[in-house]
Amino acid sequence: MTNEPDREPGSNIGLSDAELRVAFQRAVAVGKSVRVVGSARVDARVASLDLHLNKDGSAASTFAINGGECRVRAVAGSYYFHMSAAFVAELNAAGVRQDLSALVGKWWPATSVLGNFLIGHLGYLASYDMFLRRVVADETGGEVTAAGTAFLNGERVAVYVGEDGSTYHFAATGPAYLLKGTAGPENDGESTEFTWNQPLRVEVPQTTENFRF
Repeated sequence: MTNEPDREPGSNIGLSDAELRVAFQRAVAVGKSVRVVGSARVDARVASLDLHLNKDGSAASTFAINGGECRVRAVAGSYYFHMSAAFVAELNAAGVRQDLSALVGKWWPATSVLGNFLIGHLGYLASYDMFLRRVVADETGGEVTAAGTAFLNGERVAVYVGEDGSTYHFAATGPAYLLKGTAGPENDGESTEFTWNQPLRVEVPQTTENFRF
């Protein structure tokens, strides 16, 4: 990190916690899409993420918990899921008792009881608004403090540090897009990177029959 003045007028450098949250909310409001790659806590477990979230509500996301992979697409307000056998095993361990073997390795529309259950628990991983609303509201690391600047992928960025040791890199100028977040030592330093404004075209997958679970 560089030893520069704490605040640079007209930039995202040296803001207070409250100022940074407002600036980030404004960036989210003008953003067109975000790709999120890394890891995060999902229902107290660590999940690997690769999320393509478009502002128009469409999404193509993949996440894995304990090696069990689930893919989800959101198109025109409808959700579609594709689950591996290991992910089904995770659902069974979480209390879903139905035999879901018929769903493994197939796309299916989330119009059933099971689909509603998954949307309720995991739907935010396929929603630009819901996912980023959680990011904005997240206070698990406590208040953040400005920590100067650094270089990320060759670009100068604004650095902020949370009370728990987490580190956040934001765009230094322009909209205050979050570019990278690294959790504190208590969360094993998990990191997540964000790439903004490269929308992905998402199409409805070819689905099987609508299983009634």
